[in-house]
Amino acid sequence: EVVVERRGLFGGMIEMSVPRCMQDISRVRLVPDHQEVFADAKDVVDRSLVVEILERDAHIHSHGEEKALRFHYTELAKANEAFELTLEGFQTEAASILAPNLNPTKQTKVSLASGTQKVSKYKEEKDAANDVHVCLALVSIPEHETDVLVTLNTPLSINPKSSSYDYVLKETNTSKAASSGVPLTKEEQKNQSIHLFRTLVSSFRIVDYRLFGHE
Repeated sequence: EVVVERRGLFGGMIEMSVPRCMQDISRVRLVPDHQEVFADAKDVVDRSLVVEILERDAHIHSHGEEKALRFHYTELAKANEAFELTLEGFQTEAASILAPNLNPTKQTKVSLASGTQKVSKYKEEKDAANDVHVCLALVSIPEHETDVLVTLNTPLSINPKSSSYDYVLKETNTSKAASSGVPLTKEEQKNQSIHLFRTLVSSFRIVDYRLFGHE
């Protein structure tokens, strides 16, 4: 079980649980003001958590929350320069269902989905790409013309040709079952990631809506 701890984001204006093993990336490199980025420093090589604040595009949302989430997932894949992508497990609910701690506005909706992207690091070739499981939450806040994206990226396997492979022992290049040391299957890793992600999203809370430029 991944140990999580509550942290303040964006100067404490948002709070949420973050895995204790994850470091705040802004301590080691520049992170844009509209993002908070955390990376796993211990348990899973290259696993990361990103919270991003974006201007809400009403046109995208006019086709429904699923279409909006698919748009953001595709944009993420483009940013990752993914060679392949799948998306599944879509769910949209009132905030009280998926994020009971959110402190939502009346129109706030929360949508979740997960999928897999084949991604190479540092513009490496396709044959060095890693399979990355992506969990994505879209918090839509129409009253503040804001979308908040929460993304958990978990490598399912590290390609031997990837630059990340040097950091991973050959026999432990995926998560291992704590009890037996047997590598988890990709489906087991996906299920673990989804369970962790739901835990993180359920803890998400907006403390101060002035973060979005409104009093």
